[in-house]
Amino acid sequence: MDLIRAPVAIALPFVTQVWQIYLLIFLLQAASAAFTPTFQGTIPDVLPDEGDYTRALSLSRLAYDLENLLSPALAAVLPDRSVMVSAAGLLTALLVILGITLRSTAPDLIWPMLLGLWVLAGIGYSAVQTPTGRLLRRSAHASDRPAVFAAQFALSHGCWLLTYPLAGWLGETAGLSVTTLVLAAVTLAGVAGALLMWPTKDPEVIEHDHPDLSPDDSHLVDASRNRHAHAFVIDDLHTRWPNDA
Repeated sequence: MDLIRAPVAIALPFVTQVWQIYLLIFLLQAASAAFTPTFQGTIPDVLPDEGDYTRALSLSRLAYDLENLLSPALAAVLPDRSVMVSAAGLLTALLVILGITLRSTAPDLIWPMLLGLWVLAGIGYSAVQTPTGRLLRRSAHASDRPAVFAAQFALSHGCWLLTYPLAGWLGETAGLSVTTLVLAAVTLAGVAGALLMWPTKDPEVIEHDHPDLSPDDSHLVDASRNRHAHAFVIDDLHTRWPNDA
């Protein structure tokens, strides 16, 4: 995929027509859509140790966001939920501050404030993104990871497909201040959903039972009354999260 993306990027300075820009961007994004989930799904197989995998994720994010030096380091030592929810809350607060700033701040003071908000937003965004791969890694078997990473990639871009046009339409009709406040509300809804659906205690190993399996099933080796504990992921034998988890 990089062999496709590199020539496209090199060709951009030589564009002379608008349609050429659209064509090159389409090719670039199509190659990225194939590259990103494949790349993310391959790293856990190359680095099975979670410590090495976490460091690889941090270095990967640093390659894309060199200015965000703090958040990948935090992601390596703090629980995924704490980092991601806190960072999403930070992004919500920054959008609210930005909306108020654009409405009430003198024009000559807006740019310095925007630069500071931009740095903090970069840190928050990187803190949300860095643990994502680790979270997906522990949520699927190795054979299912490419599909899980591809699904997450498609879902995230589907959300962007909705919010990008919303931001553009609101920016033109209602102004940037209202736009950022609306986007803050959307982000806050996401944070609230994460707090409700993602339990505070999220152990990797969960005790659960299999009432539908025969006691002599190979999956129930060392189980007591069809109940046992192991690293839990959704698969053919575990189609729902345990109610008592």
